[in-house]
Amino acid sequence: MKGDAVVAKNGRIFEKPRHFTEAMQFLGELSGSSFRFITSLVALRVETQKMLSTVETSEIKFRPLIEGEIRDYVRRHPVLQCAGAFDGDGVLRFAESICGSCNIFTALPVSKLAVFLRELGVDV
Repeated sequence: MKGDAVVAKNGRIFEKPRHFTEAMQFLGELSGSSFRFITSLVALRVETQKMLSTVETSEIKFRPLIEGEIRDYVRRHPVLQCAGAFDGDGVLRFAESICGSCNIFTALPVSKLAVFLRELGVDV
């Protein structure tokens, strides 16, 4: 099983930032705008070579952020581990609206994972 997440805005992909300066840049660019949070999942049962996959999307709109709150958030949260430099807590702090999948909190389609595991013969 493998899963990942990215943020997309106007054709640009925001993966995990490489350093804190880039994390601040990401959040600055997402401030006051709408973007997509995209999660993916692939599950493979090796014995049967059966593979299942999905991609799920959320539309998120961040309110305008001020530089001090971006700096504070980057300092206090594990932004280098998060696509777009934010986690579920960041969504709760910064989002004006959210529409679509609730995978923004796990960066993994957990509900779909349970379905896939059952379909692959794993008791969940």
